Amino acid sequence: MRIDPQDTLIGYPILAIRNLLRLRVFDASVVEKVLKVDAGEAARVIGELKKEELICGLRNPDPKRPGMLETTPPGTRLGLASTRPPIGREKAEAIVAEVLKRTEQVNKLDMFLFGVWEIIVFGSYVTGADELNDVDFIVKTRLKDKFEKNYADVLRQRLAMASAIGLTISRKVDWQHQPKKGVLQFLGRVSPYVSFHRENELEIVERDDPVNNPDGPPPHAVIYPRKEGSA
Repeated sequence: MRIDPQDTLIGYPILAIRNLLRLRVFDASVVEKVLKVDAGEAARVIGELKKEELICGLRNPDPKRPGMLETTPPGTRLGLASTRPPIGREKAEAIVAEVLKRTEQVNKLDMFLFGVWEIIVFGSYVTGADELNDVDFIVKTRLKDKFEKNYADVLRQRLAMASAIGLTISRKVDWQHQPKKGVLQFLGRVSPYVSFHRENELEIVERDDPVNNPDGPPPHAVIYPRKEGSA
């Protein structure tokens, strides 16, 4: 799905609404924070988004989290929308090839503590579309075997190196997760058309849109590791 960044929706830039919907599950306080509005305006926005059938109450309400909202299938699609012009099939194939090339580098180089053990593509790339808004990837990573026993020590060493060259780490949690994020950042530099999704994204899409996916997850393909006999 492609949107015009100049468009508006319910009185707000469509990009601001898209960013809100990308959160998938949120409440009024999040609307206030994302759109920088007060409680009254947040309530109006929620009402308008419900009228547009972009959000609804949680389908499985949690008594401990009253007032939570979630996106509907149209809302989920808008949250994933792109503003870039589409690319052709040949360009998409080149992007996939480069991501696979970089994956081999990730798995060989010790500078990456995490390796890639599976890559799934889905969306328009798999359905054979001639034009694509992006190439959708699910990249599954895991700590490399050689670092399992001394992972904490390696992290401390890297933190010391970062401090020595003047880098600041705002939160320890961020630093601990940075080795995994670094893999995706390296792969993502291939192209702005690379779009990464959470590991459970296919299950979420299937759940959110059972009408279009009555027989299970939407079309997808495992491209890494390549199975014997695959092209």
